[in-house]
Amino acid sequence: MPQLIVIEKKVIGAEEVNSVNARDLHLKIESKQQFGDWIKNRIEKYGFIEGEDFSLLHNSMKQTSGSGGHNKTDYILTLDMAKELSMVENTPKGKETRKYFIAVEKSYKQELITQTQNFSPVLLESIIAEQKAQRDGLEIVIKMLHDKEQREIQLHNAKVDGYKKTLTADQIDKLNSAIAMSARPVATLRKIGLPHAKKILYATLNNAMDAKSYHHILSHKFNEAMAFIREAGNQSEAKLNDINKSLDDEMLNENDEFYDEEAEEEY
Repeated sequence: MPQLIVIEKKVIGAEEVNSVNARDLHLKIESKQQFGDWIKNRIEKYGFIEGEDFSLLHNSMKQTSGSGGHNKTDYILTLDMAKELSMVENTPKGKETRKYFIAVEKSYKQELITQTQNFSPVLLESIIAEQKAQRDGLEIVIKMLHDKEQREIQLHNAKVDGYKKTLTADQIDKLNSAIAMSARPVATLRKIGLPHAKKILYATLNNAMDAKSYHHILSHKFNEAMAFIREAGNQSEAKLNDINKSLDDEMLNENDEFYDEEAEEEY
């Protein structure tokens, strides 16, 4: 029989079946609609179900010129869905394609009968049991993947819900106190007023916590914010200590030299 359209074995749902690419079918029946509109309208209108009547295959396509690309979605159809789509198209090409699918199915069934005529009942029973075990195993794997995906979604949602809470009034008070303490060494080091130093710390904190203001910092980031402010104050204080030590050393040296001059004059 001449091949009118490619038919391949594909897994739809939990079963490997004879299938057709919807784009090939759309081209063969010569529909006047754009492919995307055609397949979506047919699925909605006739109630086809993903995982039973068809499956989706997402492909990344490169552009022939320039950079970038786009995604293409293929619809893999069962032969039953392909036959129904061919019939409802109500065109000469649609009828021709449907008849072709029916003829192919008859051919497959006849071939299967011919192959199994020489099989013993025990062998047939073994083949059927093996196929059932494969389907059951595939269904278990699919269920496990589905359950895992659901658990991950639940954990993600719980995490997001926890992140929605901003600082409490008590946490804001503690953060303000920490800002006030850290602002003093910053103000001294930069030789600026205390209010200006506080503004600098608040702006730096907001940027570090990715918040519009410290009122928008999320509650679970409170300890991180406190540690950040304390570190900012400690770093400034450490720099001030280094500067003060250097000044003390210089003053000590100057005093020693002055004392020596005084002593020489007395003698």
